[in-house]
Amino acid sequence: MKLVNHHHRDFAYPLELITEKLSSLGSDNDLLWPHQYWPRMKFDKTPQVSAVGGHGLIPYRISIYQPQQQIRFQFEGLPGIKGYHEFVVTNVSQHCCRLSHDVQAELSLIGMRNWYLLIAPLHNALIEDLLDQLESELSGACVQQKWSLRVRLMRRLFLVNKPSASTSQARANHA
Repeated sequence: MKLVNHHHRDFAYPLELITEKLSSLGSDNDLLWPHQYWPRMKFDKTPQVSAVGGHGLIPYRISIYQPQQQIRFQFEGLPGIKGYHEFVVTNVSQHCCRLSHDVQAELSLIGMRNWYLLIAPLHNALIEDLLDQLESELSGACVQQKWSLRVRLMRRLFLVNKPSASTSQARANHA
């Protein structure tokens, strides 16, 4: 089965502001990943083509790296899921750009079960948190989606790198 999962957000800011954040993704000075809520994205070397890493239990390697434009992660060793996820920054207009995140994969029956029951709810929440964090940093306003009950329960059961109690409480107070 073919999987296509798409998230994007338009930002009324210069492309350079968004691409600066994208270029830091997975580095020691990551300005994009919402690591206060989710396991960090880590690689065996600086982000570049062939760097191997992932986040949480999701392993991948960088297959395309065009700083300030696109970074693609090829899934590796994920049972029943063959494909990639990527971030792409594009100009929408002179004063607006778009950050997109796409997953494209072929799923076996095991992959379908894993994606729809386990991965998709957490993945979707993580990507929305990433987009919210970027919007908050750029605008200065606190932008934050409320996690669904399912996501909150799954995080409690499965996540090893849980946020601190103060971070969780701050999020709960905002949501």
